[in-house]
Amino acid sequence: MKSTIVLFTAYFDFSLGSNAQKESIVERLGYPKHSKLLILHADDFGAVHYENAASIAGLEKGPLNSASIEVSCLWFPGIAAYA
Repeated sequence: MKSTIVLFTAYFDFSLGSNAQKESIVERLGYPKHSKLLILHADDFGAVHYENAASIAGLEKGPLNSASIEVSCLWFPGIAAYA
């Protein structure tokens, strides 16, 4: 059985008030109102060394902007230290 930990941050706004006055998440990130954003995710960090190396390069140099670590894998300690 595989175990995967996904680290993420979610923003929830439960305040009362007019939705017309609020900026969308896209706008708060600095993009125009109707922009479409793409999240590129690297799955199973820790599975094998070459996948770790490629995913680190993708996160540091682009285009990746999201990743998850697989705790039960052989290369987990190294990628956990990196994270």
